[in-house]
Amino acid sequence: MADGENRRLATCAIIGWAVFLLMLVMVLTGQSSWIDQFAPNLRQWGSGSSFLFESVRDLTALGGVFLRLVVAALAASMLFIFGYRYRALVLAAAVLSGWLANSLLKLVVGRARPDPAFQMMDAIGNSFPSGHSFNGAVLWISLAALVAPLLKHPAARKLLWWACIITSLGIGWSRLWLGVHYPTDSIAGVFGGAAWAMTFILCARIFQMKATSVSSDEPSSH
Repeated sequence: MADGENRRLATCAIIGWAVFLLMLVMVLTGQSSWIDQFAPNLRQWGSGSSFLFESVRDLTALGGVFLRLVVAALAASMLFIFGYRYRALVLAAAVLSGWLANSLLKLVVGRARPDPAFQMMDAIGNSFPSGHSFNGAVLWISLAALVAPLLKHPAARKLLWWACIITSLGIGWSRLWLGVHYPTDSIAGVFGGAAWAMTFILCARIFQMKATSVSSDEPSSH
C-alpha cells in the first residue's frame, strides 16, 4: 500500500511541476497573455453580491498567513500529541519551506500585480506565483498526504483528499475573482504548491524508510 501511495504522489508531483514550469516559462517569455486576458471576465461574475464577496474573502483567507499558520500549528500539535511526531515535523517543515520557496520565487520573477482598479481587496508584493494559492496548496495537500493514511476507512481517506484538493483549487480561484492575481499566477500557485507538498512528503518518506532500514541492519549489541 505504501509503495502504491508513493507512486501516486510521485506521479501527481511530476504533473504539478510540469504545469508550474509551463506557467513560469510562459510568464518569463511574455506568452501568458492569451490566458491572462480572461481575468476580467472571471471577476465580473457575481461581483455585485455582498454575500459572495464575503464568502470569497473567507475562502481566500484559508491560504493567508494567519489562518494557514494556525491550521498548520493545530494539525502538527494534534499529530504530535497522538504520537505521530515525524509526521508533525514533516508538516511543519513542508509549510515553512514552501513559504520560503514562494517568497524567493516572487522576488526572482518580479511580476507586478494586475491593475489596482480591478482589485477588490488590498494585496502587497509581487504577483507570480500567487502566495495564497501556493502556500494554501502546500498546507492542504500536505494535510491530506500525511493524515489520510492514518484513517482506516477508504471513504474517509478519499473525502479528506477531495476536501483538501477542492479547498486548494478554491483558494486559487478566489485570488482571480478578487482581482489580485492573473490566471497564470493562480494556476502556477496551486500546481506548484501541491507539487512542493507531495515532493517534500515523498522525500521524507524515503528518508524515513532508509533510516529504518539502516537501523534494523545494525548489529546487535548483545
